[in-house]
Amino acid sequence: MKGSSNSVLIIGGGAAGCAAAAELSRRGVPSTIVEAADRLGGLAGSHCCKSTERCERCDACLPMDVRRDALNAADVTVMTSSLVVDARMDDGLVVSISGPGGREEARFGSVIVAIGAMPFDPALDPRLGYGSVPGVLSSLEVDRGVRDGTFIIPDGARMAVVLCVGSRDVGRGAPYCSKVCCKYGYQLARHLQTARPGLDVTFLYMDWRPLDGDLDALSRWEASGASVIRSRPAEIVERNGGPVVRYAAPADDVREQAFDLVMLTVGLLPSPGNDRLSTLLGVPLDDLGFFPTAHGRVLAAGCCTGPKGIDESVKEGIAAAGRAMSIAEGE
Repeated sequence: MKGSSNSVLIIGGGAAGCAAAAELSRRGVPSTIVEAADRLGGLAGSHCCKSTERCERCDACLPMDVRRDALNAADVTVMTSSLVVDARMDDGLVVSISGPGGREEARFGSVIVAIGAMPFDPALDPRLGYGSVPGVLSSLEVDRGVRDGTFIIPDGARMAVVLCVGSRDVGRGAPYCSKVCCKYGYQLARHLQTARPGLDVTFLYMDWRPLDGDLDALSRWEASGASVIRSRPAEIVERNGGPVVRYAAPADDVREQAFDLVMLTVGLLPSPGNDRLSTLLGVPLDDLGFFPTAHGRVLAAGCCTGPKGIDESVKEGIAAAGRAMSIAEGE
């Protein structure tokens, strides 16, 4: 394993980590990516393209682009199926890394934490029927099924898209907005409509907060035939072998609507690995359990600092690479 006081350790090989490594390589700074999974790419690397009749700028291609850049860079060492198991400050940061070849120790000038976030498990909200009501799927299951070609929608199907599952929910540990769900759920549903022009979509949301600032997107979509309802469903139950969504209509009357498919668009939670790495590296987490972007020699980028989109994660990775170089130059 390559390591020195002039090199940078990157923990996590998703969009932010690969972007940081590629940027450091462009500037002639060696880095080592330590990734727990058996491949680089992270959560965003499993997303499908959400184009319709045109590119929708869903950024699903970005993780693959920066992954390719990192893998082709001469100054980047990649360690997959590996974990940082110990760390100490000793004329730089000395870490012990456990991987398929055993345990190794190396010294680095700084570290960039980029371990991403954890998707909310919709089974934690039993009211929504995930795992118990046929036809209720998470947005990630739909996304990966589209990418793999295994997700089949019958002609004339009725689909509900439910936003804010695991977001803005104090009782389930996520009192914040996950930021990406509005754009993600909207683009995935429109992509499905393009593949199946007869698909009948009902879009249920709390507030429309698109990252790109397109506040009129839902109005245009509704005008083209989609049903857009500002309501957070209270319950999803099974009836006649399929899902029925119960929700409060804008006029405050309770309604029930049957669907063939319900897609629960899930939010993002702090990674379970945050606590362990926080203790190992001596970095306090914020009140929500996310990393600060900078704490001494320890930097952070991507969704481990809080929910954000792919493009923002890549930009944070590049910015963290610049801060890592500043640390080296300061020494």
